Amino acid sequence: WNGEDLSDKTIRVYGDQGVGDVVMFAALLPERQSRCRQAMVEIDERLMPLFQRSYAGVEIISTPRGSLPARNEGRFDFETIFSELPRYLRTNLAAASPPERGHLTADREKSESIRDRYLAGEDKRLVGIAWHSHNVKRPEQNLPLSLWGPILTLPNVTFVNLQYGDAKADIAEAELRFGATILNDPQIDQSAKLDDLASQVGALDLVVSISQASAHFAGALGKRVLTMLPRVPDWRYGLERRDTIW
Repeated sequence: WNGEDLSDKTIRVYGDQGVGDVVMFAALLPERQSRCRQAMVEIDERLMPLFQRSYAGVEIISTPRGSLPARNEGRFDFETIFSELPRYLRTNLAAASPPERGHLTADREKSESIRDRYLAGEDKRLVGIAWHSHNVKRPEQNLPLSLWGPILTLPNVTFVNLQYGDAKADIAEAELRFGATILNDPQIDQSAKLDDLASQVGALDLVVSISQASAHFAGALGKRVLTMLPRVPDWRYGLERRDTIW
């Protein structure tokens, strides 16, 4: 698809980047859906429960993690990747406004249960944090926990680890250095169970993260998120504005 009129046409959208980018650009799916006769969304199987809950009436199929998307085989008139949707649906990024609410819906009961478990009766703010991305092309976007002192020493906050992968050594070092407590939930696998990650993010008051999946999930769920970026970020964030249109 190169921006052609989709009236009475069919289109398939599939993921080509990480799940964070798919979650971010899924904000454009309702608009894309309204422009065509039939649409199908092909996503990583780990996103299925979240997308099925969030997009009633949209045909969604899953592909195994790490596999290539299925061949079109002439079923659809057009196909495109998630990261191409903004090219034709958001032609003026500077004039675009942030959405009024999130476009994804977490499991509310699970989020409430997680929140109760984390607070354990205490009157504190729950702040999720993530500091590392596996994007080897953009190492400058990582921010080691050793630099998080001004954040991790804030009072009346329970910090929650949203970092995927083995972060135990990073957490132990930061707790020792700053006297902070960072809650690491063994019941949540941020890589394998993305619906659980969404429920975890939904339980929080705030997310502070570099540009990685945790930040994108928070924005997509309508959760307040502060994203720490390199001085020259990628095109999605622009150079001057203090918010994002996603």
